[in-house]
Amino acid sequence: MKLLFIAGHEFMEKQDNGGRQCSYRNYTVLQQIFGRENVYLCMLSNVTQTDESKNIRVFPTHRNKAELVWNTIFFRNGYSRKSKKDIIQYIDRVKADIIWFDLSITGLLVRHIRGNSRIIVFQHDIEKKYMRNRVCKRGLPYLLPYLSYSYNERCILKRANDVICLNKRDGIELQECYDRTPDFYMPMTFGDRYDEKRDQEAKKNRQSEEQLRLLFVGSMFPPNYDGILWFVRNVMTKVSGCILRIVGKGMETKSEELTAGNVDVVGTVDDLSHYYYEADVVVLPILYGNGMKVKTAEAMMYGKPILATQEALEGYDIFGTEGIRECNSIEQFVSAIEELRRIKKDDVIVSQTRELFLNKYETSHIVKCLGDFLRGD
Repeated sequence: MKLLFIAGHEFMEKQDNGGRQCSYRNYTVLQQIFGRENVYLCMLSNVTQTDESKNIRVFPTHRNKAELVWNTIFFRNGYSRKSKKDIIQYIDRVKADIIWFDLSITGLLVRHIRGNSRIIVFQHDIEKKYMRNRVCKRGLPYLLPYLSYSYNERCILKRANDVICLNKRDGIELQECYDRTPDFYMPMTFGDRYDEKRDQEAKKNRQSEEQLRLLFVGSMFPPNYDGILWFVRNVMTKVSGCILRIVGKGMETKSEELTAGNVDVVGTVDDLSHYYYEADVVVLPILYGNGMKVKTAEAMMYGKPILATQEALEGYDIFGTEGIRECNSIEQFVSAIEELRRIKKDDVIVSQTRELFLNKYETSHIVKCLGDFLRGD
């Protein structure tokens, strides 16, 4: 059985944000289910190169902003008119049994698919809802993408045989926006990369320090930036005896706004694991958004206590898990940080968060369930 994976963005070179990490997870899980030789990748990118030996075919995106706008006007999100023709030819050549659209914003391509391929669309979020929020919060420059994304999403959802969502909230929004219910839920998961030896060594080094080390991980993305800016201005000004590190692609561009006496903006790094091992607590003050937050599962993987808003915990079953606390106000964050600072450093690392990850959010758990769904078992 052949599967064609259509990706609207690059994710093979780097998985430096939540969307790319989720796409890479989906791609590798499908390879495990069907075998690498049976999974073909069609990807829009100016970075990754075509590699036919690995069944990877790459099509160029826009060359400049003017071309980006022009393509968007004609509902081509991420590809030109020429690339569109080449993509359609590639789809015809592969003759896949299953075509997996990993982003609904390329959904207009579905109109050109011939044959009886099973069409599956994976919803990272509900793009119509997400882009509507961008228009409301960022203004009219996002109106054109909103119209284009929504139109593509509507087209693919009309044709798709199956729709996969991350969580029940997205399922409800899918029903509200398109009168379509999800056929399968596939929550965010991670392949386990935890190294107990590195964690123990970092823990010994932290014992001699009096300050509590807080960590925020997130790329320069509006919900991430708005959330951590709120946290720096409203929470970090009210706590003592702790320091916050902000790590993530592009965050260094906002160092002037975010840096304070007890805040260190690190920004882009090659290895996030170092900062997770060095941290005592992970904070996730995400105030709005869609889908599931990848960094929540990642923090669980490293066994870190987590202080997070309801939005950051959306889709995760954390009931009864010691070490994960929902905080939605300044007072709740301040109180939780002060409590963690008072207890012994040895008690700060709470194993229940890692146990939750291993039991529910480690990628191997989803492989069998998705395989059974795709095969109709």
